[in-house]
Amino acid sequence: MKTTISQLKSADIDAVDELMKDNSSTLGFLTREALLEGFIKKGGALGAKTDDGQLVGYLLFAAYPNYFRIAQLCVSENSRGQGIAKRLVESLKNFATTQKVITLHCRRDFPADKLWPQLGFVALGEKPGRSKEGHPLTFWCLTLAADDQLSLFQAQTSDDTLDVIIDAQIFFDFDEPDSDKSKPSKALLSDFLIDSVNPRVTDELFNEINRNNDPNQREKSRNIARNFFPVEPDPHVVENFDEILPDNRPNKESDIRQLAKAAASDISIFVTRDDALLKKAKRISELTRLQVLSPTELIIQLHELSERQSYMPTRVSGHSLVWRRLNSDEFADFPFNSFLIGFCGM
Repeated sequence: MKTTISQLKSADIDAVDELMKDNSSTLGFLTREALLEGFIKKGGALGAKTDDGQLVGYLLFAAYPNYFRIAQLCVSENSRGQGIAKRLVESLKNFATTQKVITLHCRRDFPADKLWPQLGFVALGEKPGRSKEGHPLTFWCLTLAADDQLSLFQAQTSDDTLDVIIDAQIFFDFDEPDSDKSKPSKALLSDFLIDSVNPRVTDELFNEINRNNDPNQREKSRNIARNFFPVEPDPHVVENFDEILPDNRPNKESDIRQLAKAAASDISIFVTRDDALLKKAKRISELTRLQVLSPTELIIQLHELSERQSYMPTRVSGHSLVWRRLNSDEFADFPFNSFLIGFCGM
């Protein structure tokens, strides 16, 4: 049966969601909201449909200035072996303007691992995945210009990973059975986000772990927590959240300490599914530069947040200095001659 490749629209959300769930063992999980707002409405979803309108394959991607990143590529079981995956990738190539490569990560033990070389991708490296077993992920890359092999290898060095701080609730969700509550948190551990989102924790997490009455669970949680890179808050920066967090909250003091340490770090995003905190997100951002988001909101806004991070001032520890990119006017006024004279005279 003939299939046509086109950009997916909001009306296609049910079909994409159903196909994703049918293949969730290899694709992972995205909420309907993340699918719709994070990919389909942003033009980052291509679909393969039969003449009668049935969706038999789709490709989710994010477009960055220099490259595309494939989040999911799925073809229904009954439609495999018909070249649909290749046609989806070829269609993605047609969207290129300044992009020079297409990248993705895929588990080595998945059947799709053998597909990527057939589509022209090259395996440039690997890293441990975020599954409990740490299955290795292969980093695949495809150049969009035959004479631009340099971009192929530069793709490994691009670092637009967004550091975010997760709260204890998100952390504990990672080890919970799949449910409507835990799945949005677990989406942050999806392999396709491994180079997009870097979840980090405050040391207050270990106090939360210590409240568990089961010694075996405490030890298990501590071992998992040690796999997350901790934040390093500036001890001279103190934020007071007592006035905005309700008094009847369980573990209120711990929540306040987590927020205070997050606000005192150089990371500007705090991820939680705590409704009380999310309702106070605006007030928290007014007191600090800390942006409080749910896991689904983070995935939806990921592209914009990554772009913003590239231009965000960052504190230099121990000094009242910040790093930021110069605009063209500031660049023209920069005293290069004085700098070069001073440097050469050293």
